[in-house]
Amino acid sequence: MIPTQRQIAASFDRIIPRLEARFAGLISDHPQAWSVFMRRLEGHFPPLFNLYYRLYASRYDFFFHLEDLLATLAEMWLARPADLQALDETRELDPTWYQSNQM
Repeated sequence: MIPTQRQIAASFDRIIPRLEARFAGLISDHPQAWSVFMRRLEGHFPPLFNLYYRLYASRYDFFFHLEDLLATLAEMWLARPADLQALDETRELDPTWYQSNQM
């Protein structure tokens, strides 16, 4: 079974306030980094959710593990140095960056 867009959106809407509450201090210290994280998460959440759903939908603790993954991603993003965040944004604009002879 494949989740619907409505299920994906509802899951996102359910988890994000919990993340915002959990990381409120870090978010207030790094509002720009949080904004970038949220923009990227909104774009990548549907395929991530689909993959997790295919693997773990039958488990009773599916949402716990999904939320835990997102919390880890948020924590690591907010702790990531600004220069590496900028590099990530540059690479996001060029999806084939890893094929460059600059590597």
